[in-house]
Amino acid sequence: MSKVYSFRLSDDNPREAQARKLIEALVGQGYSMRLVITNGLLTLHQSKVNQIDLDQVIEELKTLVWELRDNQEDVTNAQKENTVLEDVFIEGVKKSLRPGTRTIN
Repeated sequence: MSKVYSFRLSDDNPREAQARKLIEALVGQGYSMRLVITNGLLTLHQSKVNQIDLDQVIEELKTLVWELRDNQEDVTNAQKENTVLEDVFIEGVKKSLRPGTRTIN
């Protein structure tokens, strides 16, 4: 079953005038009006779907970047704490060595 859609494009409306010229050019190249309108609508729909998907990906990436930044700060703080612990450990080992034992720095 098919339906009939009918509409007018006005020369007074710049977008409609541009659309009319485009339709006339494509029909002049041998494309059917049905194909031109169908492909145009499907392309418009797909571009909006892609934009929605892209917006979702951007939001997820923002969240991931913030999480990574927070984790990096935690890792940096832990590394600083480990450096202090390592220094304390090394000093403790040096103190426990017998007198006259040579240490390597």
